[in-house]
Amino acid sequence: MTEATTEELWQFPCNMTFKAMTVARDGIENEVITEIQRHCPGDYSAQIKPSKNGNYYSVSVNIHFQSKAQVESVYKGVHQLDDVKMVL
Repeated sequence: MTEATTEELWQFPCNMTFKAMTVARDGIENEVITEIQRHCPGDYSAQIKPSKNGNYYSVSVNIHFQSKAQVESVYKGVHQLDDVKMVL
């Protein structure tokens, strides 16, 4: 059996749910959306789920990607934001 790479499984354009784990603070979801819009212009809204103790947020955004390069640039750009701990 052969294993397909992620690149082989993706078919563009496509929609994906992007998630960022962040420090819980006011406005962090707007920073994440602003960074996403730099790479994939569009009208996005975030869903926020606080952690059990309220110290962190899971910020989820549905994004319409046109290419693998857009996926990579969004992940890299959002990961570099202050208070972003992880991107999924």
